[in-house]
Amino acid sequence: MASRKPSSSDLVGLAPRGKAAKVVIYPEAWQAVRLGMALGLYALAAVIWDDASARAPKSSEQHRHMAQTGGAGAYLDGRKVAGVGPGTSSAVAGARPTAFVSFEFPAHLVELGTINMGAQPFLTPAAFSNLSSAPEYIAEGLRKAGI
Repeated sequence: MASRKPSSSDLVGLAPRGKAAKVVIYPEAWQAVRLGMALGLYALAAVIWDDASARAPKSSEQHRHMAQTGGAGAYLDGRKVAGVGPGTSSAVAGARPTAFVSFEFPAHLVELGTINMGAQPFLTPAAFSNLSSAPEYIAEGLRKAGI
C-alpha cells in the first residue's frame, strides 16, 4: 500500500500528547511558509516605503530627490524574492525571510537630525503607523505562497 502525506483535514482534532509526540514538518511546506512570510513582509515594506516617501520633507531639491530614491525588498535564503525601487540589490547574506525599506543619502541625517539640523522623522512614523497591519500582509503573503 502506497503511503501518502497527511493533509490538514487528517490532523483536525489531533494534538500531540506525551513525551513521544512528534511534529512532522515537510520541507516543501516549510519552504512555502518561509516564502509566504517573505512576500508578506515585502508587501508591508512596500506600503511603508510609499508612506515614508509621501512624508519625507521636500523643502529642497536634495530632499525631493531623496524621497524618490531607495526602495523596498524582500529576501529569502540570500536571494531576492521581491523588490521595488532603485535601491534594491539582487543578493544579501542570510537565510531568514528578510524585508527592508531604504532611502539614499541624506535620509539618515534628515530622519535623525544632526548637530546643526533638527530631526525631521518620516520613516519611523511611517513604519509605526503601518506596523499594526503586519498580520494581514503576512496572511496575504501566505495565501500567495499556497498556504
